[in-house]
Amino acid sequence: MIARYTLPEMGALWTEQARFEHMLRVELAALRAVERHGLVPAGTTAAVEATATVDVERIAELEMTTDHDVIAFVSQVAETCGPEGRYLHFGLTSSDVVDTALALQSRAAAERIDAAERDGSAANLTTRWVSYQIGQTLDVSLFADGETVDVSGVSKGRGFAGTVKRHNFRRGPETHGSDSHRQPGSIGAGTYPGKVFKGTGMAGRMGNDTITVKKATIVKADTERNVLLVKGPLPGARNALIVIRKITKAEKKAK
Repeated sequence: MIARYTLPEMGALWTEQARFEHMLRVELAALRAVERHGLVPAGTTAAVEATATVDVERIAELEMTTDHDVIAFVSQVAETCGPEGRYLHFGLTSSDVVDTALALQSRAAAERIDAAERDGSAANLTTRWVSYQIGQTLDVSLFADGETVDVSGVSKGRGFAGTVKRHNFRRGPETHGSDSHRQPGSIGAGTYPGKVFKGTGMAGRMGNDTITVKKATIVKADTERNVLLVKGPLPGARNALIVIRKITKAEKKAK
């Protein structure tokens, strides 16, 4: 969470205090269900709910010893609940608590988003969709000189290729009686690990894959001839189909 980019009311939902409070809500809900089934004494949930508090500093202190945030959290809350605290986390796993608490935080964040703002965004997208008609011609006038784009296409197929061509492996000796000129070599020991690891470079089909060239530059958009001049190594053979996509502002910042 970057403070200068976050509204205070939204940032408050993602603090450590808020996270542990949501985890406490999950613990109480589970304890309530266990009590309904008669697995813990009656009144346990009410007693825990009345006294349970979250102390982030104490949790951090316990985590130094336990090396586990959920165990530290449960231990800290149990300290404030007296004898009933031993029933906390009954029948739960750490994932149950953490994942459910995260879902509650996400829902609270979604509810904070202004409904009018969501409606405005939807209206903006609808306006953009309506602006295009079925059968409308989209030409190179959509692009401008110097614009940055991503270009996707299917690379040239090279057929079944060996490791030297496909993975740039070094070839073996060509003299002194060597029979290992372009062989792949060892693919793993027999005793240990006794298997071939995934991703091991071996011979196989080369090319004919969808490739995207990032941050290609449009040198010129010739609207008269409907030709786009793009700088960079574009994927695919001659006369092949490619997809040219504009880069959003967010992607420009990321790159």
